[in-house]
Amino acid sequence: MQREKASRKPNLRALNLHFSHIHDAHNVLWSALLPLTPFRALTPEDIATADPALALWETSSDSISILSYDNGKPPEFSGAPGRANTNLLLAESMLRFCDYGAGLPDIAGTEETAALRQRFVRLRRHIERALLAEARSDERLDRQDRSDAQCDLDLVRDWATEIQDELLNPGQRTEHWTYESLPWTLGYLTAWDDIEFSVLTNSGITSVMRDIVYAPTIPVVSYTQPIRNWAASLLRRWALRPEAEALNPTEKARLGLEALPETPQLPEQNYTVPNILYRTGDIARDFQELREALTEAGDDHSRIFRALDKMDGWEAEALSSQGFRDALLQLQMTLRHPAAEVGDRMYASIRKFTIPTHIERRVTGFSHHTPPARGPPFGLTFRDKNALPGAIPSLGSYGGAPSDKRTWEDVSVEAHATDPINVLFGACISAANARHRHPLAPLTGFSIASTPEPFCTASWVGKTGAEAQELQSRLWEVRIGRFVQGQVSDLQLTAGNVLYYNRSNFSRVSVPELSMKQPGQRTLPPACEAPAHWIRPAAPPGGEALWQCLPSLSFVGNGDDFYPGATTPAAIASHVYVPRTFDHARLGIYPHAAYRREPTKDSTPMKFEPPLSAAQALALLGRAIQYEVPAVPPPDAPPKKKRRKGPPPVYWGVVWGVDVVGPAGPVLRIFTGGDYQETSATLKVGAPCAVPAEPIDTTCAFTPKWVGALVLDDDLPEEMAPPPPPINNEMDPDRLLRILALAAESPHFEVGIDGDCVVLAGEIALHGIDADAVEKIPNCRTGIWQGGRDDPDTERFAIWVRWLRAGSIDLRQPPEAFVAAREDEPPLEWSLYTSLSVDGGCVSLLARGVTAPEAVCALTGTEEEDVEGFVECVVLHGAEEGTFHIPGGVSTYTGGDGAFEVYTARAEGQVVGIKIVG
Repeated sequence: MQREKASRKPNLRALNLHFSHIHDAHNVLWSALLPLTPFRALTPEDIATADPALALWETSSDSISILSYDNGKPPEFSGAPGRANTNLLLAESMLRFCDYGAGLPDIAGTEETAALRQRFVRLRRHIERALLAEARSDERLDRQDRSDAQCDLDLVRDWATEIQDELLNPGQRTEHWTYESLPWTLGYLTAWDDIEFSVLTNSGITSVMRDIVYAPTIPVVSYTQPIRNWAASLLRRWALRPEAEALNPTEKARLGLEALPETPQLPEQNYTVPNILYRTGDIARDFQELREALTEAGDDHSRIFRALDKMDGWEAEALSSQGFRDALLQLQMTLRHPAAEVGDRMYASIRKFTIPTHIERRVTGFSHHTPPARGPPFGLTFRDKNALPGAIPSLGSYGGAPSDKRTWEDVSVEAHATDPINVLFGACISAANARHRHPLAPLTGFSIASTPEPFCTASWVGKTGAEAQELQSRLWEVRIGRFVQGQVSDLQLTAGNVLYYNRSNFSRVSVPELSMKQPGQRTLPPACEAPAHWIRPAAPPGGEALWQCLPSLSFVGNGDDFYPGATTPAAIASHVYVPRTFDHARLGIYPHAAYRREPTKDSTPMKFEPPLSAAQALALLGRAIQYEVPAVPPPDAPPKKKRRKGPPPVYWGVVWGVDVVGPAGPVLRIFTGGDYQETSATLKVGAPCAVPAEPIDTTCAFTPKWVGALVLDDDLPEEMAPPPPPINNEMDPDRLLRILALAAESPHFEVGIDGDCVVLAGEIALHGIDADAVEKIPNCRTGIWQGGRDDPDTERFAIWVRWLRAGSIDLRQPPEAFVAAREDEPPLEWSLYTSLSVDGGCVSLLARGVTAPEAVCALTGTEEEDVEGFVECVVLHGAEEGTFHIPGGVSTYTGGDGAFEVYTARAEGQVVGIKIVG
């Protein structure tokens, strides 16, 4: 209902002007009573600052014009005339702040805090009454053929039905509705002091309130008034009315108006949520100690860790997980420190209060009601549906990885018939994940049934639509963002007390340790340790100066193949070695993309083509490797047309497991780059690599063309190496413009910058330098090249580049030094290399080395490594200005689209000339 009203929007500018002073007051209250930058305790001055802003809210709301606008008045508001509407976003924001203000703690040095709390309570009730009046008015406008009393009854009956359907009926329920809609309804009922008793008795709302009090599971929504207590207070108020006292005991019990306990009977582990922001004074003192430690500690971090120990101590208190996380994240924004270990401790503290690694902690976000008499306990078994004969096959997996087809072992727990289902499911799922998944990637989507039929293929064969729907209704779905309402007795367990489950391999928790950090930065749970039988390999050549030793469990992969309980393959590494630094010049990858699926530079001098011996495979355990995926021509390539490509891409990975006893020979289990973080791959190296008939799916096991240990140059460690020379003594943002202005007189460029001997040919401006549509011509001779336009032998369009002599060009030299006289060129013998299609009317020949970040910085005179922007700028300049010469090659418009031929000239096995002819 509230969302329907919110859809009737007036003119936004006029509405903002109408409410601007109210928003200003809200900002003042926020900064005065909820100081987060920096995080500190409240002072008497804050109370004095808040007083006039709250007074503005109070005086404006006397006529309720603070919240309502009439679509007919003022006339600039659009909408249906005659219907008043509430600015619900502003009303909700005010109500939430009133909730906070009503619970403010006493502040030393002022006596006004108690009065301020009462003012917030009164203002909240005033706003709720206004919203209630609007809700009743809307109901009457929508149903003008009914009496006012009937409209009130219909309105409350709708509320009761909605609560029953969205919160109380057994089964899967969304938390979102409970957070967003239920407090509105309870607020309306609280504000409705003069509700007709006949509306209460005939709508079913009283029994719904009773069911809320005793519901097995209720999400924790309100800090100041938990939902159960809220419902109980409404029932007590209604039970004291004279009409209720005149009812006989049987009727009272039917309506839920019998005597209620002072507080609902909840188990000792009931979760209560005082707002952490009320404790700003205590927390601010801890933060102040941390602030001083960060400022004064220098290299001694002991004071910092003592302060962080206090933060960790908050975990034992009954605090809001959301509030704790918000507070610590605010701390990170306020206090910054370069020490990596301090950042790890902060992340470790936050991680305890984020979406948990195991779902068990997540259930503490609910209050669970259990009657005093729990009944005798009984054993319950949680069984994987894959253990059933004829089970329905599982679907795919997260990130496109193969489905986990393992049969997870049974989980046994103790339960009571009156236990909340949500607690039972959480405990079972947590235990199953702990045994079979990596702790940073547990699965969160499960379908559960008390009988095996919903998971067996034979059960669905020949079923009618109604019968299939009945089978589907037996499933209890568990998902993050949802909870399961009901008690264990609602499961209708059969003999043996077995619950069957199907896990969704698509649904897993994403935690900051996984999604925001690379393996070397992650903090693992204390129980995440390598078993004793895992092998610790020796360090590669170069030792710790070049290689970083990491626990192999810092890597997650697919989440199901590598975890603390893994027993296969036979040889598993407890630690692995990765490059200490990811240098683009050395490996061809940047540090931020080190664990993404990006091609690397070939740094493997000793390549092994399968088959490998057992000794060769075991020698790679724990080592960083490189491998080549067998190249396959595109399926739509012309059958007889010769089309050459650059060398196949080389990828890197790290070997965490080796199997040498299988029938297929040695198998390497590796972590390699994925879409967002590392993933898993399986390399079969026990048989020769056959030419594949179709592209390789690297998510499945495959045979590489070759594999070998990654070798780093035996240089000094980065911290001991001399610093690189500055790009320029002074930054010059206009440098590139001056170089381009002289481009027509600068036909020379260098091939081989940064060791890159590839020349790009095609529509670089349209596709970029990495696209498949751009030809990458390798093995070009290093040295000085010269470019030109038009074919001297024909009248056809052409652009060309040719090698002149050995040498290099200083990219840091003054722009005027790039000017050079054209030199004579010896004749060359040209041969057709390939053809390319032009759709945008512009082609280019560009030495790829000029796009290296160091070269871009040198040419632009800045420290910004904007390769994409640089390429687009120089390529389009050559075409649009008609100079055609650009740094690194030539670029020009073609005068038309279509097929163009690419020719190369070779000498001593190297490319010394390239031209595009149309």
